[in-house]
Amino acid sequence: MAAVICYGVYDFIFSKPKKTDIVNPAVKSADLSAFVNEFTASIAKDLPNKFDMYIVSRAEAKWVGNPFNDTKFYTSWKMTKEPAAQASAVPKDVFTYTGYMEAGAKRIAIINGTEYGAGEALDIQGYAVKAIYPSRVVILNKREKRTINVLLQE
Repeated sequence: MAAVICYGVYDFIFSKPKKTDIVNPAVKSADLSAFVNEFTASIAKDLPNKFDMYIVSRAEAKWVGNPFNDTKFYTSWKMTKEPAAQASAVPKDVFTYTGYMEAGAKRIAIINGTEYGAGEALDIQGYAVKAIYPSRVVILNKREKRTINVLLQE
């Protein structure tokens, strides 16, 4: 171990740099200039053209009339897919349909903050859940034998 330490001290103190280790500043400057010129040329080739700039500007612009956010169209489409029910004169604001869950064949609706399945009686006397759909729930008024359609509140 002492021999390795002595050799390290000798090599560090007494060794002189070789001629191949010394770099000529003119050669170094020429290499740097060549690198900068090559890099600048490669950047100029990769600049976007006018068509690419147009695409980027359109992508960043705000959408007017977003086709994916048309809730009226979706609601009308969903209503055509579900069976129609009778309208009722009972005010619909008594019931709030705020959630829908489907697990296999079982459907659950959240009405006035409570979970109900089809056929279950509501907390409000005289009313029961007749049918549950993703966009609406049909509530049966047992006394008047009428149904009330309550739309899902988003």
